[in-house]
Amino acid sequence: MCAGYTPFYSKLEAKIYDNISRCRYEMPYHFSSDLKDLIRNILQIGFNKDDMVI
Repeated sequence: MCAGYTPFYSKLEAKIYDNISRCRYEMPYHFSSDLKDLIRNILQIGFNKDDMVI
């Protein structure tokens, strides 16, 4: 991604899956507020593709 690593990083594979299912991730401080908003809107729990606007 934009940071050069996955947003759900962990050394333990089980923790990666847990982070994904709970939508836990960290963003670097240098990301702009617009980029952070974009990422938050893309990575959300219960995403419904019917809500997607193209």
